[in-house]
Amino acid sequence: MFPAATVLGLDRSAGFVEEAVGRADDDGGGGRLRFRCADVTALPLPGAPADLVFVRFLLAHLPEPGNVAQGWATQLRAGGVLAVEEVEDIATEDLDFTSYLSLTRGLVAHGGSDMYAGPLLARSLGGQVVTVAVTAGDAATLFSLNLETIRHDPWVVAARPAEEVDALARRLAERRADPRTGVITWALRQLVLRAPAP
Repeated sequence: MFPAATVLGLDRSAGFVEEAVGRADDDGGGGRLRFRCADVTALPLPGAPADLVFVRFLLAHLPEPGNVAQGWATQLRAGGVLAVEEVEDIATEDLDFTSYLSLTRGLVAHGGSDMYAGPLLARSLGGQVVTVAVTAGDAATLFSLNLETIRHDPWVVAARPAEEVDALARRLAERRADPRTGVITWALRQLVLRAPAP
């Protein structure tokens, strides 16, 4: 869509940045894809001012998400756009999914944030909510991958017996091909802000 755009990806994890650089090289990014270790709560952002600042599912892991998002809006060129997407709510009665979501929400809360950052964003900047239905298999795949990432976190280890986490991981992995819909629905808050034109 933007063939001449230069994209700068930011992450505080050197490992994730290294992986992103490797993937960009493999995909033939042509030097337009760049990545840098950075704290996205510290201003100015590398590469600012930007034509577009795009953030997805990050505010749930940051303190004072409304203030952070307002700071990002100051990093735009005249006429630039801040686009943010965060989870407003996840609705499901599925026992595996509710178990995973309870664990994850507890871990995020332990870090001082709220997994459902959409309402926090709404208070300071507004936005609209869209509903996204996904297959049970897609949800199970996402949750399974995330569980492998968080399962050794000290809070998770203390919160749930290893056998319980192992069993949940197995059940989620077994459901990756589940084609059913209507089992789980995401409500996502989407916000687009445009900086005033010159």
